[in-house]
Amino acid sequence: MRPLHLVSFAFSLASAVVVQAQITGLSGDIDAFDFDAGVGFWGRNCESSGPCDLDVSDGYATAGADSDGGLDGGRVTLAVTNAPRSVCIDVTGEWKGGNGAWHLGIGFTLQDLSGRGWIVEESGVLLSLMEFEPDPSSATPGTISDLGGGVRSASAGDYVLHVFDPLWDTYFFDPTQPLDETWAHANGTYLLDLVKAPLLVPDDFVTIQAAVNAAGDGDEIIVSPGTYSERINLLGKAITLRSTDPNDPAVVAATIIDGQGLGTVVTCDSGEGTNTEILGLTIRGGHAESGGGVFIAGSSPQFCLCAIEDNTASAIGGGMYIGSGGPKVMDCTLSGNSAGTAGGGMYGSGSSAIFDHCSFVSNSTTTVTIGIGEGGGGVFNVGGIPEFHSCTFEGNTTAAFGGAMNNTLCDAVVADGHFAGNQAVNNVGGAVYNRQSHPAITNAVFTGNIASSGAAIANIQSNPTIVQCSMASNASVARQGAGVYSAVNSAPTVANCIVRNGGASEITDDGSSTSTVTYCNVQGAHAGAGNIDADPLFVDADGPDNILGTIDDDLRLVSGSPSIDAGGNLAVPSELTTDADGHTRFADDIFTPDTGSGSGAIVDMGAYEFPLRVRNVTTGQRYITIQEAIDDAVDGEEIEASLGTYVEQVSMLGKAITLRSTDPTDWSIVQETILRPTSDTRALLCNNGETAATVISGLTFGPSEAGERGGVSITSGSPRLSQCRFEQCTERPLYLSSSSSLIASCRFVECAGAIWTSASNPLIVGSRFVSNAATFGPGGIVISDGSNAFISGCIFVANSGGEGAILVNTSDSSATIASSTFIGNTASLVGNSIRTFGLLNVVNCIFRGSSGQVFNDGPPPVISYSNIQGGYSGTGNIDADPLFVDADGADNILGTEDDDLHLAPGSPCIDAGDNSPLPPGATDHDNLPRFVDDPDTPDTGNGTAPIVDMGVYEFQVDCPADADGDLDRDLDDLQLLLFNFGGSVVPTTQGDADGDGDVDLDDLQLLLFYFGTSCN
Repeated sequence: MRPLHLVSFAFSLASAVVVQAQITGLSGDIDAFDFDAGVGFWGRNCESSGPCDLDVSDGYATAGADSDGGLDGGRVTLAVTNAPRSVCIDVTGEWKGGNGAWHLGIGFTLQDLSGRGWIVEESGVLLSLMEFEPDPSSATPGTISDLGGGVRSASAGDYVLHVFDPLWDTYFFDPTQPLDETWAHANGTYLLDLVKAPLLVPDDFVTIQAAVNAAGDGDEIIVSPGTYSERINLLGKAITLRSTDPNDPAVVAATIIDGQGLGTVVTCDSGEGTNTEILGLTIRGGHAESGGGVFIAGSSPQFCLCAIEDNTASAIGGGMYIGSGGPKVMDCTLSGNSAGTAGGGMYGSGSSAIFDHCSFVSNSTTTVTIGIGEGGGGVFNVGGIPEFHSCTFEGNTTAAFGGAMNNTLCDAVVADGHFAGNQAVNNVGGAVYNRQSHPAITNAVFTGNIASSGAAIANIQSNPTIVQCSMASNASVARQGAGVYSAVNSAPTVANCIVRNGGASEITDDGSSTSTVTYCNVQGAHAGAGNIDADPLFVDADGPDNILGTIDDDLRLVSGSPSIDAGGNLAVPSELTTDADGHTRFADDIFTPDTGSGSGAIVDMGAYEFPLRVRNVTTGQRYITIQEAIDDAVDGEEIEASLGTYVEQVSMLGKAITLRSTDPTDWSIVQETILRPTSDTRALLCNNGETAATVISGLTFGPSEAGERGGVSITSGSPRLSQCRFEQCTERPLYLSSSSSLIASCRFVECAGAIWTSASNPLIVGSRFVSNAATFGPGGIVISDGSNAFISGCIFVANSGGEGAILVNTSDSSATIASSTFIGNTASLVGNSIRTFGLLNVVNCIFRGSSGQVFNDGPPPVISYSNIQGGYSGTGNIDADPLFVDADGADNILGTEDDDLHLAPGSPCIDAGDNSPLPPGATDHDNLPRFVDDPDTPDTGNGTAPIVDMGVYEFQVDCPADADGDLDRDLDDLQLLLFNFGGSVVPTTQGDADGDGDVDLDDLQLLLFYFGTSCN
């Protein structure tokens, strides 16, 4: 599709070159063209078909005087003045010079070209800016080496235009498209080099091979989705052959070259180099003696994002054959390929091939005889030094040697590999087999591989180096060497590895071989320095499928693993700086004693370094401490602390960031993500003007190791705290000064007092205060020095102190407390639950345990619609057993985690509260709807039914919003509700979710809240 408002250059008869126009002003008018006039030309206005003002100046040699004359070449400047937005320049005539270097004179008039656009080909393909150089004959030569993609800046002067096989085609200049970079120009001469349009299959060429035949070096062939039944040879050309979108797996799967069993599908045997690229194609259906899918000999092409599948070879290399050369194969999958003798997926002979992030899946060899040159269901390497980085080998099989990989006379490099479920049927080397080879295997994971011996690795006359590997659940049928088996004078080095769960001897040598094993965790133990035999504590040894030995087994380490900081640093090759996940190799866990050897951070055993436990979720960067992560963070980023105990004092530094555990909604995780101070201080400081954009969520705050203080200090800021737990801290672990923080769903347990506020206006909602005890003041909250606290939906149980739960400490302070439950709080002075010197408003609360719940030293409190033991004057107040489900829980101890303060049927607190303070859609401590009517309880509260309950929990009917009585809330319930919407349903209750006698938006809101859930 043509872009709008274009300048068109039409080429005919012979090659020609175009230089981009300059655009000036906001209107985008074209004031000048930079143009090589090596041909005859004429101009017209595309919009009116009238002539343009075209002037030729600075002509040299035989250059013509105007636009109507023929030119024999030379140097000209073509100026187009006062042209409309869209101008056509039709360049005709014969190109006199052909390919080569041609002079170009340019007359720029403005310096700022930031608004100039690209030249685009008719199909939308961009032309690129290429290298240019000064004309040696210029009086003021510049020195510009390359303009490809950078900011353009040049001095005045004449430059040489290089022309390389430009196409005969029509191009358009689109002034609406900005360049990526701003051009900074002086007057001078500048270069544009035409880039050839791609060769399209099947639009331009019916077959891929026809396009290859026509292509020249530097060309690109783009293949549309479809199945192309042919076999192709790249003919030594430096070209790119690709699908329309190599990054889209669906496009790759749909762009197929199928050999139909008639030979090799793709051949590179004419010295192709790294500039020959095959991208995003599916190569299948090939059959040959060698290299059914791909045959490479003496060449080094690049394959990327390809699927090489279901190819066969009668002898070697079912998916791919590489004979010498150094091809690179990246992000490719080789699957379902087979070979008669060796290398079901790939056979390499004397190559230096590099495989990066490739997958070898379900490849096989089919010959049942057993010979030295046979095997390698996934890969067979003979000679050379091939490299395999971050590759996966899964489900490959052979009846010979090496289910996944056979290395014969080959010193392969295998790094960050994953070998799962490979088999050497009734033979050795379930995953890797080495014969007379010395490969380096690092950061590899082996799980579920099977062989007679050497289920993970088998060595024959070989001395491999096996470092930082994890082997688990591999099976040796002969019960020898489930991990590593060595025979015939082999001498492998095994260091810093984990070898477990094989059900047999994990590392076995025959009588002629000796394995050197150090700093390894080997089940059944093994002699050697630093070796241990202990459960390594894998994250998930059998993976999500709960089956040992499959690809999803997670052999990473969890906190407390004996393999953390237990390796030997000297065994780690200098180039091995990261683990199998790409994380730093030497990451000291400050919470684990060093049991390995070396200086500095001690390496872990296994393929995975125990991660630096603090992660910037936004950037992916990991850190040892929380403070390091905060120091590096910028506003808007999120920091995640993994399970563990962090001993440090942390400052949020005024940053608008989130600091959280891995799952703040899971209290078991919150309780195991602990921040303690180093001494008698607060563990976390917010004293740099933090706002509500600073969030702390899902952390537990405890005291120092000496049992002192801990917690959070907030001064002159208002960060948000949610889902946090404060446990056994001293001296009120949450201190608020000049703060309006939101404290939501937090828990304060067994602390020496919980919260102190000074000149603050906190909002404390959905939180629990349990068994906190203070020598002076209340066990719960002190509201002091002009503070005004709003407390809603909170639980106060078994707190004690001079006052029980809350103290409004000064006459200039106040508290509003709503929908909360107080039980078993005790005061050594007065006010078992609350003492106040300032203003106090209480509504919809329950106070139980003893009399004297509220004591007043100031203005009379306003308490209404509350259940207060011992009674208290006020509208709607009662004094009656609230009938908690189980106030002291299964352990019969009040103030423990199992206390159940929900209301039982018949409670006098049901439908007895005041609706007016609660907003629509309010929820209770369980985050369940607040306005639920109990049809078996008369309304004694205030407002229009349904009436809210007293206390922290709303009594929920058996299955609220279940209109049809089938114990779930689904479309049937919605249909009944909508059928009865807007009217009374008495005597039926179908659709009346809140029980107020009609069906309205409140009922719809309640049904939508529960929709998709069941009461079963």
